[in-house]
Amino acid sequence: MNILVTGSNGFIGRNIVKELMKNDCVIGCGRKENSLIDINGYVRWDMASETCPDELHDRKFDIIVHAAASLDKDDKKEELIATNCLGTHRVYALAARKHVKKVIYLSSLPVVGVPFPTPITEESAIKPITMYHAAKAAGELILAQLEKEGIDVFNLRIPSPIGPGMPSGTIVPVFLEQAIRGKKLTLLGRGTRRQNYIDVRDIAFAVRRIIREEVPGGTYNLASDETISNYEIANMCLYVADSKSRICFSAEADPCDNWAWDADTSKLKAAIGNFTNHAVRDSLRDIANDIKERLEN
Repeated sequence: MNILVTGSNGFIGRNIVKELMKNDCVIGCGRKENSLIDINGYVRWDMASETCPDELHDRKFDIIVHAAASLDKDDKKEELIATNCLGTHRVYALAARKHVKKVIYLSSLPVVGVPFPTPITEESAIKPITMYHAAKAAGELILAQLEKEGIDVFNLRIPSPIGPGMPSGTIVPVFLEQAIRGKKLTLLGRGTRRQNYIDVRDIAFAVRRIIREEVPGGTYNLASDETISNYEIANMCLYVADSKSRICFSAEADPCDNWAWDADTSKLKAAIGNFTNHAVRDSLRDIANDIKERLEN
């Protein structure tokens, strides 16, 4: 099968490419001039500022996996909307023109806003509280219009992806590097915010199952079975890093204390079976090894 993966150089995109290339021919696209990983073909496309290149129109593919996204958290950045809304509309136009069989969109679980009530289901109301999540929700609605073209659309709502090679700056790689260096781990508030972490390799595995099997289009929660507090994740980081660092609490409050990102994944499991092959602790160990290797070099 021939598959186009947008954002193929990104953290999620490149893991999807690696998984799909086990059985399929994969074309990637992204802003960089060249692909950062081995791939069957690559086309440079900055979808925020450019219409679809002719080279992509000339390529053959049956499926589009839309993983490209701006992760900017500044609500005032127009580039955020240009990439996540206008760029997604350009993917819509490409899919309609090529009349692909499926479009798989990597959305975000927090499009629902404050996670109450729980568990979060696919029927939970969309009430995003950031511009980033508003743009991701808009992407869902834009691509849903492809259903009128007879194209199956899959919105995969993902919580916090983790795994080797993940971007620095978020709580998991920050805590792991601090633990490895023997520095203290500082938690905001009471450390009670509960997050859902899913290994990026499990995301890629689920995408492959959706492509290969007869799965009805629609919205699916793609999350793990574990919801873990910030305090628990700090302790796990100390354990996998074999660190004697201390856990401290900041005087700064966490406005999201007591939030719990419990997600109901029964709909997706009914469609493709179990898709979580990496426990959070195992993922943390792999990330820690990745960080240690980087620090040693």
